[in-house]
Amino acid sequence: MTPLCRSLVVVTTVLMAVASGQAAEFHVDSGVVTVPDGYTIEVAAAAPLVERPVTIDFDERGRLYVTESSGTNIPVAEQVKNPTHRVFRLEDSDGDGRFDRRTVYAEGLMMPEGSLWYRGSLYVTAPPEIWKFTDADDDGVAESREVWFDAQTLTGCANDLHGPYLGRDGRIYWCKGAFAEQSYDLPGRPGWTTRASHIFRARDDTNELEPVLTGGMDNPVDVVFTPEGERIMSCTFLVHPGGGERDGLIHALYGGVYGKDHGVLDGHARTGPLLPALAHLGPAAPCGLHRHSGVGHGEALTGNLFTTSFNLRTVFRTELSPAGATFTPETNPFLQADWVDFHPTDVIEDADGSLLVVDTGGWYKLCCPTSQLEKPAVLGAIYRVRREGTTPIADPRGIALDWQGMSLAGLAALLADPRPAVVARATDALARIGAAAVPAVDGVLARSASPAVRQQALWTLTRIDSDEARRAARAGLGDTDADVRQTACHVVGLHRDAAALEPLGKLVVHDAAPVARAAAEALGRLGLSEACAPLLAAAGRADRADDRALDHSITYALIETAAPASLRTALAAGTAEAKRAALVALDQMADRLSGPALSPMDVIPLCADEDASVRDAAWWVAGRHPDWSAALADKVPALLRQMTTAVEKDRGTIAALLAPLAANQAVAGAVAAAIDDDEKAIRAAALEAMRAAHPTATPPSWVGVLAHLAASPSERDSAAAAESGEAIAVLAGLPLSKVEQAVFRPLALEIEAAGTLAPRAILQALGLLGEATGELPDVVVGRLLLITTLGESPVDRNAAATILASATLPERARLRVGDAFAKLGAQEATLLLPGLVKEGGEPLVRAVEGLSQSEASGFVRRDLLEAAVQGLPEESAALGADLLAKTDALVASERAAFEKLLASLPEGDPVRGHAVFAGKTGSCTSCHAMAYVGGRIGPDLSHIGAIRTPRDLLEAIVRPSASFVRSYEPAIVVTDDGRSFQGVVREEAGGALAVQTSATVVERVPREIVESIEPGRTSIMPQGYDKLLSAQDLADLVAFLHRAK
Repeated sequence: MTPLCRSLVVVTTVLMAVASGQAAEFHVDSGVVTVPDGYTIEVAAAAPLVERPVTIDFDERGRLYVTESSGTNIPVAEQVKNPTHRVFRLEDSDGDGRFDRRTVYAEGLMMPEGSLWYRGSLYVTAPPEIWKFTDADDDGVAESREVWFDAQTLTGCANDLHGPYLGRDGRIYWCKGAFAEQSYDLPGRPGWTTRASHIFRARDDTNELEPVLTGGMDNPVDVVFTPEGERIMSCTFLVHPGGGERDGLIHALYGGVYGKDHGVLDGHARTGPLLPALAHLGPAAPCGLHRHSGVGHGEALTGNLFTTSFNLRTVFRTELSPAGATFTPETNPFLQADWVDFHPTDVIEDADGSLLVVDTGGWYKLCCPTSQLEKPAVLGAIYRVRREGTTPIADPRGIALDWQGMSLAGLAALLADPRPAVVARATDALARIGAAAVPAVDGVLARSASPAVRQQALWTLTRIDSDEARRAARAGLGDTDADVRQTACHVVGLHRDAAALEPLGKLVVHDAAPVARAAAEALGRLGLSEACAPLLAAAGRADRADDRALDHSITYALIETAAPASLRTALAAGTAEAKRAALVALDQMADRLSGPALSPMDVIPLCADEDASVRDAAWWVAGRHPDWSAALADKVPALLRQMTTAVEKDRGTIAALLAPLAANQAVAGAVAAAIDDDEKAIRAAALEAMRAAHPTATPPSWVGVLAHLAASPSERDSAAAAESGEAIAVLAGLPLSKVEQAVFRPLALEIEAAGTLAPRAILQALGLLGEATGELPDVVVGRLLLITTLGESPVDRNAAATILASATLPERARLRVGDAFAKLGAQEATLLLPGLVKEGGEPLVRAVEGLSQSEASGFVRRDLLEAAVQGLPEESAALGADLLAKTDALVASERAAFEKLLASLPEGDPVRGHAVFAGKTGSCTSCHAMAYVGGRIGPDLSHIGAIRTPRDLLEAIVRPSASFVRSYEPAIVVTDDGRSFQGVVREEAGGALAVQTSATVVERVPREIVESIEPGRTSIMPQGYDKLLSAQDLADLVAFLHRAK
């Protein structure tokens, strides 16, 4: 027995199943793994065979290829200079399910993001490339390595590429993530450029490369394929986090545009609103995805999806049920581990049907929201999950078969073999033979009584490039089984088989929704104007009007025809459903034509159409053409009136329709006029429309009416006071010019002096002044300093400090600010220190002296402290040296102080913790939401307890700059005129950056004036919660958050 074998025996002997109701628990060295009752789990590979596995795939002989991390977390820009990751080939020499031999197949790779064995080579994604490794002499070491695909972009999280994956159609698929710009020459569209996320596919020689879908998600990861040809994808940040939603699975429709919605989606053709998620998984960080064949597990698992969740220490099982042209999912945990460093990254099926689950261990921290500490010494493993009582499959890979001597008829007969690995190998063998294999495969298609076998025959034909194969596949469109017809639609569509036009036209109109959707996709890919008639007939079926998946595919197919003349007829005289599809398609096909297909006169009359679907589509189209806005101004009052009776979701939809039109002065004026309406509901609708607009420049008509509404009412806590506060909140979200800020200045000071609005509204009013803040009255300075040093809410303290930092402070005011530094928190000191450094003198000396007496200095940015010390007069140099020395000591003791705090916390009460979370002192809901309630400045916390340990939660509360959640990393934006903004950057459509600089301030910066964007080091979440909250409050808050699962 080899040492590697002995090591595996030691690990596997600690596995022990304990029945627990509907689940079975298995104890391993690291903790407990739970799987459904009736399943067993064992270690298939562990250290020293593998240490930090990431992705896996099998070859035809059952050898397992494992991409392995070296454990490094250095920046990717440094990793790419000296890549240290590897690939192993593992073998199970005695067939017991545990691997016992390995070779180093390849090394010197960038961070591995996927692997695929195909036709004697291993394809490995290691951004920015996909590599092809070949071991011609089969000694377990690849002697050939070549770049198969070069994406030419590499961003900070290395999520530019994932994959590759082999489609049933023989194409190689991969995913583009991150938002770096890439360019491609697509068929008929040379120089196509994109920053969005995509699924791409191409032949194995990289020819016929094309995008399959488009998205705004950060990280599209894995793709699987149903027997009918539908694609399912796992991805992160599919939506802006909220209400417990973030990551999920999508039904990846051809031509679809998915969330999250932001500027990278500009310029990509849409068929209406963004397509929805198939299944929401919350902050799961889904990675590997697999569709199970059912072999070895019975029908119960056939077609089930298995998704690994890096964050939740879980493998989810999703059952799909048909629902129109898409699916309804039911998702439940299948495998769960109870130790914090279990991070599953891949799941695949072995030939016997058992599942292999990859746990990468604790090494990964780069851009990771849950691995707060890199732990390369905490190793991973590969686990095997089996169903108890199943009969072993003899020769599951068909290794005993005479593959070399088998006839064409024999190979074709294997398409009906019950062993999936044998079917896959036979399919590829027939495809490689080519046209000579078509008669044998066609015979299977014609004579097999099994729809599944006929589907496999079609997938075999699609991999063969010949007219005979196209003709044979075309016959599948008339099959008696709907699933087979659906498969045939995908096959003829992939090859753009124009001879299939007539049967496809019948299917799209008359067949079941899944078949009709696939037929629509195929018709669009033909690019023929003759396809418009059946597509419009299909769109006109009112009984399928609510099927978004089918509607998308029909509309996108119409876009691909690029035949405006055929659609204009429907626009003039079609049914409401056909009119809506034609309207959207005509608008979105413009980039495929020499000029626009629609004019304002085509669209604007439809904004008052009697049919709601046509009316909404017309507004949606008009919203994408701000230059048409003036002609729509007279229709704004009716739209606002519609908002007053709509449910909340529909109100938001209507406001979003108006938003892109707000830049037009006529439309803006119509919205502004509603602010003066006598009816409060109309005024509220107008405020909501303004809030949704986010114009790059505030319409002049809005400033006056909002200022008038914001004017301080005579009574506090009145309805008028609430409305004033809402008006100020709207103003706070608008990009006011310095002139507009100056106009508002007297009113802001009046509001502050009157004191009849809520304190936060008053701070928000003063915060509007920005560069026009100027010199503030002494009494205002005093009140702001009082809030900055003693305010109950960290949000209010931060806001007050921001206002003081923007003000012009005379010597006497700066001295007061300097004196306050002994009581300031780190966030407030960070905001106020630059102004004192700029002016220097005694105020700066007092500030440095105050910082020397405060523990907050340990959390203030080092560069700011050094600038303050350098600005001191010579006689105070010793004071500066003392400050830096004390700060160094504080930083060094910070971890010990945190450990002491953690150890001293009493037992927490989640009920009391909820009160802390929602209360004024904590002010958590000002920035964070749970189940849609609360702010959206910080991460949604609806399921935070599922991905963070109590220790992590406490650290995030008291040391918010220690680590940052993905999409909430701070940045420093510098403009070409020398201004800088530090905060969380959120790109918006239209080329503007929204920079959340504090809990109450958003700066909107046009992208064209941005000189640089650099990573920041300080969270906008206020420091000092360990001083603001008692130990009991902190314990209660942590207990409450940890229960949020």
